Amino acid sequence: MMMNEDTIHKGGVSVDLPGSRTTRMNKPLMVDMLRVALRENRIIFYRRFVVSQPDYATCSDVKEEMITQLKSFCRILKENKMNPSAANTITYDGKGGGGQDDFVITIMLSILMRSVFYTKSKYQKYW
Repeated sequence: MMMNEDTIHKGGVSVDLPGSRTTRMNKPLMVDMLRVALRENRIIFYRRFVVSQPDYATCSDVKEEMITQLKSFCRILKENKMNPSAANTITYDGKGGGGQDDFVITIMLSILMRSVFYTKSKYQKYW
């Protein structure tokens, strides 16, 4: 199912495009939702976990990479060097040291979109 949660504003009209947008506004919410899911052991690897290209990466490889990315994903406080009296910026990233965070972002988007799916009335007909 494709969800239309990538809203753009064009000519005074809001248009919902397929997909979702990761922004400075919703990323902290996604991180909080991930923390809760991890704390409550709601993220698990199913026994029948499969990968689409087993010659490229085995299930064990993918699981190990997911765990590595989760461990390296962190909150980064960036000071405003141009204006020290301005508020610092908080970002979230797992790419430090040449790493990746694609799996973490995918997990966070999945958790967020599940919540959106069950809270927005426009999706109620699919429940």
